[in-house]
Amino acid sequence: MIQFGALDQISLTGFFVTAVLVILGFLWLGMLFGRARRRRTHRKEESPAGTAAAALLALLAFLLAFTFNIGANRFELRRSLLIEQVNDINTAYLRASYLPAEVRDESRALLYEYVGLFSQEVIEAEEVPGLLRRAEEIHVKLWGQVDELLARDYDAALLKQYVDPLNEMLDIFEKRLIVGVLYMIPDAIWFGLFMVSLLAMFGVGFQFGVAGGTSMQVGLLLALTFSTVLYTIMDLDRADQGYIRIDQTPMMRLYQNLGKSRGEAPPSEPGSAQQ
Repeated sequence: MIQFGALDQISLTGFFVTAVLVILGFLWLGMLFGRARRRRTHRKEESPAGTAAAALLALLAFLLAFTFNIGANRFELRRSLLIEQVNDINTAYLRASYLPAEVRDESRALLYEYVGLFSQEVIEAEEVPGLLRRAEEIHVKLWGQVDELLARDYDAALLKQYVDPLNEMLDIFEKRLIVGVLYMIPDAIWFGLFMVSLLAMFGVGFQFGVAGGTSMQVGLLLALTFSTVLYTIMDLDRADQGYIRIDQTPMMRLYQNLGKSRGEAPPSEPGSAQQ
């Protein structure tokens, strides 16, 4: 059973709204402390509060860049794995011609169904378990065909031409599952990023307070800006939500082309759907 982190249970919209409110809250809290400090000292303080706030913002910028890089790298890896999967499935489908007629037809039917599982425009979260189960069943059937041919002493050279892309296809499936679903940004990194963000916002609010600043417009701008960056990172990290999705056109075109080669009614023309 796939296990998700605590943050994965929160919707992206809920996360963004919560981030804005919490950041505004820490800015306001820091401003209250800063004003109280200013009333006690009866003077404005440029240092060390300003220096500390600047240091916190610099550290926050570093952590944001670090976390964004993790999310962007995972996004690019998911996209490259999709292209590899499409190529391997197509090669396995073509090389099924090396198999005996009865096995060839069944193999191609299974591969066609397999492509159909991954060529949907949008895969809802509740559909994922059933999709994965069916994909695993197809894996077992395809590999069972290979075992059966080996038991019949089928030509090893011909069989190898089919087995190589089939094996790559199975490997890519596991990689896509691991990278897209399991290896997300750990909750520990998110916790550290949130803590530094809140401390930095508290420091900025404190500096506003001791300097006599009262502009909540600036505070709202900061909250929206940092929340947007955090939202973008989380969007990149999630494969099944948000607006930043992997373009599924290559898989959809493969499904369409295989359908035409099988003489079946071709699926609708794929557009620019993203997943």
